[in-house]
Order: sequence, then structure tokens, then C-alpha cells
Amino acid sequence: MKAFVFDNYKAKFNSINKYLGIASCEFEVIKFKNGEGKIVVKEEVKGEDVIIFSDFTNSTSYSYKNKKRYYSKDEYYVELRRLINALKGSKSISVFLPLIYASRQNNDNLNESNDYLMFIEDLKNLGVKNIITIEAHGEDKKVKSYSLASLFSGFNYDVVVSPDEGGVKRSKEYSKVLKTDNYHFVKSRDLTSLVDGSNPIREYSGENYDFSNKNILIVDDILDSGSTIVNAINGINAAKQVDVFVSYPLFTKGLKEFKKLVKDGKLNKIYISDLIAIDESLLKCEFIEVVETSKYVASIIKEVIK
Repeated sequence: MKAFVFDNYKAKFNSINKYLGIASCEFEVIKFKNGEGKIVVKEEVKGEDVIIFSDFTNSTSYSYKNKKRYYSKDEYYVELRRLINALKGSKSISVFLPLIYASRQNNDNLNESNDYLMFIEDLKNLGVKNIITIEAHGEDKKVKSYSLASLFSGFNYDVVVSPDEGGVKRSKEYSKVLKTDNYHFVKSRDLTSLVDGSNPIREYSGENYDFSNKNILIVDDILDSGSTIVNAINGINAAKQVDVFVSYPLFTKGLKEFKKLVKDGKLNKIYISDLIAIDESLLKCEFIEVVETSKYVASIIKEVIK
């Protein structure tokens, strides 16, 4: 097995590889003056099993017309395709992708592009055998997705909460590990309007449940703006303690609302995984704690590619 790691995931790969122990191979991303490019693999891969690592959320830079330019997610998609094509002589190709490209846009709506479906089908058509990820946003049999619930074994909670219906399966996995009750909120969005690239929440509710004097863990895959999780926290009354765990901490609107919730005594702690690059502001925040995933990710990859 040989690994091919994009610059956007080298630091995390080095941590994972302490437990994985596979060779990391060199390849060159070449940019031409007209903006086109190609990838050249520096090592022989014929007959080899290979695995590619990339984090589309972590934008690295390249030079174009003597100026620094940062990769967009679409450009990372192109570079991934190029690398897969350059590895076409290998025995098998696997890809490890935290927070899969366009995974939040996986609804097949009329007159809308389904970028997630195109991405997954494209990788399969290019010859990728295994697409491996953690806490996939939606269900897809073409993708091998794994839960981080086992990392919370031994934690003391009374209830695991999903902030919406889409995360019920995920929260049940955590409830099973923690041996707790399970609860979820229901949200509906206004699909007729778009604010900052998303449909605003129109209604947020849940069935009656007595949270009194209980330790609560809210689990979700992605914290983007944070509005869904903020609503969930505000919907929990009289709890002893409320913690949150998110696999992919984007925090695109910052920490302001969460700092207020902590100040008001409604929120105790936010756990975040290190599956993707973490912003420095999160690492400096006293109520945020990073959950190390490298050993677990290595065990998953070993299981898939054995």
C-alpha cells in the first residue's frame, strides 16, 4: 500500500500514519502559464494498492500570473481527478476524504445540479474502489462512512440529542455507545428564500421531554453557521449540563453566539474532531476541546484496505 497526500492534509496524515505505517509517495502538481495543469507521479505504482488523502476544506495556495491564489473546492476536485488518472496503472485506488465535496447538497431536485452525486459517480467511473469518510452527511452505499461514537465510550451523559431529523441515525449510534436516551428536534426551512447561501430556518420544535438535571450531549456532523445547534441548545431547558460534539467544525459565523450561551450558563463545552484543519481561534477558545481521531482513522483504513 502506498499513500498519496495532497498538501492540504499532510499534517493530519503524518499523525494518522504513526498508526498506519505506510509509505508516502511524491507527486508534482504542475501549473501552466495559461492556468491549466497536470499531475506527475514520481514513483512506480503498477500493481500497487494506493490510497489518496485530501481535505477540501483546507485551502492551500499556488502561483498564477505571479500572484498567490488559493484553491477552491472545485479546483481540488479537478486535482483529485488528475491524480486518480495518473495512478491508473495501480492495482486499486482508495480515497480518504473528510467532509466529502458537496455532501450537504445531496438532494436530487429537478432543475438543480446534484454535485455530490456527480462527484461520487465520477470517482467510481475513474476507477476508485473505496471512498472512505467519517460521519457522512447523508447515506450512500457507494461511500464507506464510519461513526466517531466509540471515541465517547465511558463519557457520562443521560441523553444524546440530534439537532434535526437528518442526524437521528447518528445520534442513535452515540446513544448506543453511551447507553443513554435519544432525542431529536424537528426543523423546517423556508425553501423560497436564500440568506447567505442557505435557506433560513422557518420553524424549530421538538416533542415534550424532561431535560431537568440531566447531562446532555448534542451531536452533529457539520457546524457551519451554527444556527441549528444554537436552536437546539435554546430548546433544552433545566438541564444540568449541555455539551456539543461536531465532527466538522467550520464555524463560518464565528463564536459570538456560543460565547453568549456559555456566559448565560446554557452551554458547557463544545468538542470538535481534528478530521479537518482547525482554525486557530477555535484552538484558543477555553470551552472548545479537540477530540483526537488519528488512531481511529488509521484503524478504519486498515480495515477497509486489508
